[in-house]
Amino acid sequence: IVEEGAIPTANGEIVNILLHKAPVRNLDGSCAGLVAVGIDITERKKMEEALRQSANQLRQLTAGLPGVIYQCCIGADRSLNFTFISDSAINVFGQAPETITADPAIIFSAIHPDDVGGIYQLLVDYRVPDNYWYHEFRCIVRDEERWIRGSALLQSRENGVATWNGML
Repeated sequence: IVEEGAIPTANGEIVNILLHKAPVRNLDGSCAGLVAVGIDITERKKMEEALRQSANQLRQLTAGLPGVIYQCCIGADRSLNFTFISDSAINVFGQAPETITADPAIIFSAIHPDDVGGIYQLLVDYRVPDNYWYHEFRCIVRDEERWIRGSALLQSRENGVATWNGML
């Protein structure tokens, strides 16, 4: 059995613990006792909370922007993965950020068929001038055609993965 809990120390400080418990059995299978090991996870909990606050701050900052802010990674196999896409994606692409993150290919379904190939090629082609990507293209959302201007900066190329930070 594994469970998390909080316990007070002798000086009154609260410590978060991860507790692992297991029964100790006699040869006949009856319970002879209990073994428990507790691990102090207070620092981990603090880091998790700081990460949550940072993610909320990023969402709040990008919520007021007129376009979409994103980070996408393109693997050596040319697979596309959005590590961040702002909430305004629903206005631009008609899809929630969680939907796009779960299935990155869905974003291309909103791009005009005549433009989708050019955009994909620009993203996966790392030979763009000065590691900067700029393109204008059309999206069709709710039967309405819209022109979108996109730009991105190639942030890094590590282990065969290209990371683009951009806005639309």
